[in-house]
Amino acid sequence: MVSVSGDTGQRVFSFSQSIFPKMFLAILGGGAVSLLVAFAGIGIGIWGLVKFLKNESS
Repeated sequence: MVSVSGDTGQRVFSFSQSIFPKMFLAILGGGAVSLLVAFAGIGIGIWGLVKFLKNESS
């Protein structure tokens, strides 16, 4: 039971669970996936450059 005393104006109470931990994990997960994709792109770019330079010298 919730008892509110004081002004007669309406008050809003929320007893729902906070979504902050879920949002924080989603942001961290998105950052981790972004880093993985960036490193994969850099690796593929370097690999392609090495293959290109090997073919040029042959």
